[in-house]
Amino acid sequence: MTEDIGIPAQMRLPHTYHTCLMGRYADFGLSSIMVPEVMEESTVDEAIEYFYFGTRGRRSWGNKGYGIKNFGSPTGRLAYADWWNNQGGVLALQIESVEGISRSARFAKKEGVDYLAFGPNDLRFSLERNPGYPLRDPDDCIRNVVELVEDINIPLCYALPTVGEKREKYQEMGMRVFWEQSKLKQ
Repeated sequence: MTEDIGIPAQMRLPHTYHTCLMGRYADFGLSSIMVPEVMEESTVDEAIEYFYFGTRGRRSWGNKGYGIKNFGSPTGRLAYADWWNNQGGVLALQIESVEGISRSARFAKKEGVDYLAFGPNDLRFSLERNPGYPLRDPDDCIRNVVELVEDINIPLCYALPTVGEKREKYQEMGMRVFWEQSKLKQ
């Protein structure tokens, strides 16, 4: 439905362990999928494997998905797979732990990862569980990652935890993508 009105849709997986289902979720019409709480390089590898088609990955041909109607299914299978693999699908990783912060540059170097996102609230929990970690707050962690990935040229995203929080601070830190919660009227 979102594709019919020209709006791509993103989903955050319910749990990191669902990366093997990424292709199935993409078959529902999503253009972007985010993997939450990424801590291990193996999770990134699995996400890439199941998000992309053909030689780049092992996503099954579900004969449906975002953008497929532009390729004449099933005869456009190879053209669609090429489009998805190179510009159609967007794969995001959410960094929400000290492990993820420490490994973020390795994650960012993986071909197929389109951007890294930060979840400040879960990151705070991780910092509280790891009192010896040298970085003490989410902003310090973000600054560290910005420095680690500056030569990789990967977009960074920040989830604004409160409505109306100022973006300028995070734009100055290097964020280029933002999620903002909205107030729902009841």
